[in-house]
Amino acid sequence: MRAEGAGAADERRRVEQGTGAASGADPVGAALDRGRRCVAWLTGHAGWVFAGSLALHVLVLAVHPPTPLDLRVYREGAPHVLTGGLYDYALHTKPPIPVLPFTYPPFAALLFLPLSPLPWTVLLALWQMLSIAALVVLAAGALGLLTPRPGGRTRDLALLWAAAGLWTAPVRHTLDQGQVNLLLGAAVLGGLALCRGAAARGTAVGLASSVKLTPAVAGLYLLVTRQWRAAVWAVGTGIATVVLAWCVAPHESVRYWTELVVDTHRVGPVWTMRNQSLRGALTRLLGPDVIASPLWWAALAGVTLAAAWALCSCVRRSDALGALVAVELYGLLMCPISWGHHWIWCVPAMIWLAHGPGRGYTLSRVTLALWALVTVTRLVPRLTGVEDGLSRHDPYPALLAWPGTVYAVCAVLTLLALARAAGGRRRLAVPAA
Repeated sequence: MRAEGAGAADERRRVEQGTGAASGADPVGAALDRGRRCVAWLTGHAGWVFAGSLALHVLVLAVHPPTPLDLRVYREGAPHVLTGGLYDYALHTKPPIPVLPFTYPPFAALLFLPLSPLPWTVLLALWQMLSIAALVVLAAGALGLLTPRPGGRTRDLALLWAAAGLWTAPVRHTLDQGQVNLLLGAAVLGGLALCRGAAARGTAVGLASSVKLTPAVAGLYLLVTRQWRAAVWAVGTGIATVVLAWCVAPHESVRYWTELVVDTHRVGPVWTMRNQSLRGALTRLLGPDVIASPLWWAALAGVTLAAAWALCSCVRRSDALGALVAVELYGLLMCPISWGHHWIWCVPAMIWLAHGPGRGYTLSRVTLALWALVTVTRLVPRLTGVEDGLSRHDPYPALLAWPGTVYAVCAVLTLLALARAAGGRRRLAVPAA
């Protein structure tokens, strides 16, 4: 008996030693194991991590106060909707974009009217707090649309992603400029993920689209997922806001919807690095006449096919977050002008890449790492600073144009990752609140 026990103990020691040797011989596995332990620790201390990230953000604001020009446009331009000069107003700044006009629909100006009486310092603090809260809602909404959901970790993961997302370039640019993107993104994603009724989901999408036209692409998500009632509510809400603004400011409404809505030159130059749309990237590479080039139409067709493939795959495997990310990224790519701060949808995209059904694929991991690299290092703002020092932009320097395609490249890679993720054929159901 003693000899048998000693032999079993020796065998157990040999197995343990072999396991340790195998772990040491597999550095990738060991690194993944360390990464999992690190994520588990962070998840267990998510509240403290978010508080630390927020404290660091406040410190950065104190040392380097931002100049939120877009928030000034909202605040100073909104009262002109009542006097008839909304689209004649412009904030004069420094080059390269010396004039910032009010470019949103008249309904947006009506919503911004309460900002005008507030003291500037109070408005800055309030806008920062609302935007950061919206970032948390954006992360929570993305996790809520995941299939399968991450379980009881949803709240902690939302805080972790908000803490990390706070340092991505699109989010920081939105906060620095006082932009409305985070609030609109939270309205869309929070409404779709957290609201039970079709009326609430559709109204959230319709209101967001009435403030700024870019969120309207979420209507395609409602159609793809066959949420017909929500889509009707979205269209009805949009029409109601247009009618309301028409009653209050008929002259401004006629001018916007018949003339200015298609005037991209009023928004800004297409060629600048600040524009990260597909057209902006190709304009820097091929020149200002890119729309007449066969390469433009080939790129347009390729991106459209990739988006359609991604959407079909997401619907087939009941991947609600994947479908929404595909729609939003396609909208950003196809829009003539997608400023860097419009790309806050990189945060839901990274959440899908990290937690979605394709997280085990090499393409998903590489795309997630690339998104993190280019957004956390603020590559696009750095390239924009180099661009501002150019004496001329025609022809655009190739050494600057190629790295300036990073958001478009990341978006296309994400669409391919969405398309290739595995999953069974299931009916895409609307997630419960």
